[in-house]
Amino acid sequence: MSDPNDQQNSNSLDVAGITMSALCAAHCLLLPVLGSLLPSLTQLLEFEWVHLGLLTVLIPTALVSFISRKRLHRNPKPLVLGCGGIFFLVAGVSAEGVGSGLLETALTLSGSCLLIFAHYLNFKSEIMSSKVPSHT
Repeated sequence: MSDPNDQQNSNSLDVAGITMSALCAAHCLLLPVLGSLLPSLTQLLEFEWVHLGLLTVLIPTALVSFISRKRLHRNPKPLVLGCGGIFFLVAGVSAEGVGSGLLETALTLSGSCLLIFAHYLNFKSEIMSSKVPSHT
């Protein structure tokens, strides 16, 4: 059976990952609305450092959570979906300034949703694996 402290740390990573992914999605969706209400705030939030800062925290959190928990619950789905989500987020940041911004928004939202779902599955898989009695 897994150490409760390890499980708590992993659950915290999943909660942090869900929170950061939701912030990415909210940033992407709400920025146009904020732009019409508070143009100066929008200019601050559109800087590249905001996107790179979110990715710098989000990617390691996701990878540590997915890789460490896969070893315990042996469910590859969170890791695969999470890597797909990371790919879409990086592609979204890379697509910044291409066309009308629709591609960037679509990629970022897709990546955020994939990561949220992957963290949810990771959390759920951990709970399910802790309920299965070990045969050691």
